[in-house]
Amino acid sequence: MRYLESTPLTLAQQNTRLWTAYEAEQRAARRLRADQSLDVRDGVPLPLAQAVTNGTNGYALTIVAADSTIAALPLDDWALAQEGRGGIDLSAQKDEAALDSRILDRLRSTREGSATAPPLGLPGRGK
Repeated sequence: MRYLESTPLTLAQQNTRLWTAYEAEQRAARRLRADQSLDVRDGVPLPLAQAVTNGTNGYALTIVAADSTIAALPLDDWALAQEGRGGIDLSAQKDEAALDSRILDRLRSTREGSATAPPLGLPGRGK
């Protein structure tokens, strides 16, 4: 997996840009109205007020080191393909093994905390 590593504030900005691009792409592909969410029930889009999937946490869940000075944003194939679009800058991406030790510690503790720990990333994306 690839990650973008930076300060929490910088990653929050990139994460918001990724969410904005993802939401716009999905809205266009699904031909959703402004009052409809990306979520569906029985094949019908839920009203926006009932949305579960939204940009509250951005496109993916950011991993923040215990000291809160550095963070990493997991990047899937779709996110990587957005490089250079709409102000999205993922040029400093790196492999997990190259991450700062504080981030690696956080990743390890998350993985060890549960035998069935959920994947890192956008909830509900089925990664």
